[in-house]
Amino acid sequence: MASRTIHRKKDGRAYVYSVESYWDKEKKAPRNRQVCLGRLDEATGEVIPSKRKAKVSKEAAVVAPDTKAGAKVLGPYLLLMEAARSTGLLDDLRRAFPDQWEGMLSLAFFAAHKGIALSRCEAWSESHCHPLGRFIRVCSH
Repeated sequence: MASRTIHRKKDGRAYVYSVESYWDKEKKAPRNRQVCLGRLDEATGEVIPSKRKAKVSKEAAVVAPDTKAGAKVLGPYLLLMEAARSTGLLDDLRRAFPDQWEGMLSLAFFAAHKGIALSRCEAWSESHCHPLGRFIRVCSH
């Protein structure tokens, strides 16, 4: 649940922010997100929306109401793919394992990039680009 808070600047203006607290699982600590809603009109007590906020919300609603955005880490993929090409590993895997080479190369990329147990590659496969291109599920017996 978001709350509102008012921040006063040195010039005397007051800005209203929407503040949402959440638990960061990676850092294992509470964090918060603050979004500026606009400037506070001292006389009326109303919030005057910021131009940027109003423009972005109108464009987002009109252009792509159902669009979801995401991002993946690309750097290690580019470096490791070039290494696989230049050493001949890519061609050898394609010939030897025509149906499974992408998954095998993805696991090799994970091992080279992170250097930890393959059982931990599921989260990595969601956040990084790799040859398989989709979620890697690790079988556990």
